[in-house]
Amino acid sequence: MKSGSKKNIIASIIIPLFLLIIIILIIFLLSNPTRQDVSSQHSEWIIYSAVPHSQIVEIHTAPKPARKFIRWNGKIFVLTAGGMFTITEQTMDSVVTIKNGLPSSDIRDAIRWGNNLIIATSRGLVVLESSGKMTIIKNENVSSANQINSLAGWDEIFFSTNDGIFQFNGDNIYKISDHNLLQINKMDRNYWGFDSAGKIFNIPSSGDQIVQVADLQCKIFDMDYYDAKFLIATRKGCIRISSKGEIIDTIATTEPMVTMLKVHYDTLFVGGFWGVDIFYDRKIRRTVRVPIRWGGVRDIISIDGKYIICGDGGIIDENGNPLYEHLLPENKITGICRFHNELWVGTFSSGIAKYNSDGWQSPFRNISPFINDLATDKSALWIATDDGLVRIGADFYIFRKPDGLNSNNITTLHYDGQFLWAGTNRGVCRNEKFGWRQYYISDGLCGDHIYGISAYDGTGWIATYGGVTKIAPTGIECFRRCDEAIKNDWVTAIALSKDDVFVGTYGGGISRYHNNEWEFFQNGKIINPDAVTVWRGNPIFGTAGQGLLMWDGLDFFNLSQKMELPLYEILSIFSDDNYIWVGTTNGLVKIDMRYEQ
Repeated sequence: MKSGSKKNIIASIIIPLFLLIIIILIIFLLSNPTRQDVSSQHSEWIIYSAVPHSQIVEIHTAPKPARKFIRWNGKIFVLTAGGMFTITEQTMDSVVTIKNGLPSSDIRDAIRWGNNLIIATSRGLVVLESSGKMTIIKNENVSSANQINSLAGWDEIFFSTNDGIFQFNGDNIYKISDHNLLQINKMDRNYWGFDSAGKIFNIPSSGDQIVQVADLQCKIFDMDYYDAKFLIATRKGCIRISSKGEIIDTIATTEPMVTMLKVHYDTLFVGGFWGVDIFYDRKIRRTVRVPIRWGGVRDIISIDGKYIICGDGGIIDENGNPLYEHLLPENKITGICRFHNELWVGTFSSGIAKYNSDGWQSPFRNISPFINDLATDKSALWIATDDGLVRIGADFYIFRKPDGLNSNNITTLHYDGQFLWAGTNRGVCRNEKFGWRQYYISDGLCGDHIYGISAYDGTGWIATYGGVTKIAPTGIECFRRCDEAIKNDWVTAIALSKDDVFVGTYGGGISRYHNNEWEFFQNGKIINPDAVTVWRGNPIFGTAGQGLLMWDGLDFFNLSQKMELPLYEILSIFSDDNYIWVGTTNGLVKIDMRYEQ
């Protein structure tokens, strides 16, 4: 055989083989995306690019509790339960929240990682690049692994969650322990952490077994390394221990309970409910005070030669002045109402606030700060508190039991176009022409603790702890689990739509009363008290941890999941023609419902 023929045969074999190898390699690369791709899989962890939520028109949050300051990318940020705020010249500036793509606005911790910032939230990890691009890291199978408490590290990151401790090297995530630690710090070339029981642990960077070093048997708030010793902030004071866990002594502070430790070169900052003691050469050189009942201090930073403090009460300057007067007073929104073209909200423990072009304002500080609900009859704003029913209109008045109410603890409100209904922890009452008409268990109520009310055309439906009650001109009727009307007698919310009655329960899902028959939906879901609205004839219920449930005419679907909104714990809902306002445990969110259509 000629040599040329041999070469042709070899070429005819090698070239197709080479092309086959190239094709296989391309297929392999396409099916195995790198860490920079939109989505990649690491065991049960998924990594994907965050996308801003255009359906969220507005979001309003409170910067408290505020947990930590961090300098990054030429700016100063403060991490709070209401997002990551920028501080500019001792004022609060822009904020990064779920609207920007975060899985949660509740930010627990953050550390610098190269040129990037790693953020720990209550719903997963976030890698924030200087360009603004976000990458989210979440556990698909174990939700408690996304509740991240603390971060530590440089090249490799250790993070503690409610499901244990994990290690992230930039490519893979490994679980190294089942310990549930509140905080992890890198100190003296090692990792240290503590749990809620007061135990202190050493976490070897090699991934070896975690070792318990000490048991202080008291609540620990913080820890740091100073003067070749470990400092532990506890409810009993600032304790110094050795690397073996032996207690050496305590550092005398202005008050005993210590909530913060921070070391900056030779200066030690020790904070608590009184403020911050500034130590130099083991002596207190200055004390920066915080307002009474402001809460515990979590961090301190110097800006332009003046101190800024963050903690349970938010962010204040060294003179005690808040940096957030135009923001919400609190993140837990328990009631929403529009009155005189202004949006009003009630909060869990910080009173009421109204929103206009000047931002948020908190008027009427002379009422109880614990707000359960809001309603309007067009002429007045009604506020349900734990110490009376407040009317704000032509005059100001607080109705209490001597004025005809069942109780001073008002739990829910509803205006049906003619009457104002008020639920209490001792029954329900209705404001009629000559005063309040009261209804009790003895009158036919299923239970005395009222959670929600809806009424139309003279008939009211009442959500009670013992079932749902119908109050009609013809009489009072009860519907309970034993009547096969509902799955749980703890009824929390009522919605009327056309000829249907929708009943939300705590753990029994939603029941629908239609043509004198009951049918059940979303069994097992927990509907929060009075977290309901009707938008264009369709009821929307707020749940405990599972977002919004909306009626489509045949069944309920998860609106939060459909719109890909990170809304979970819903406390209150208000709607108009195109929007719904959602009160959550992490602020107030305005959603454009036209995206749902």
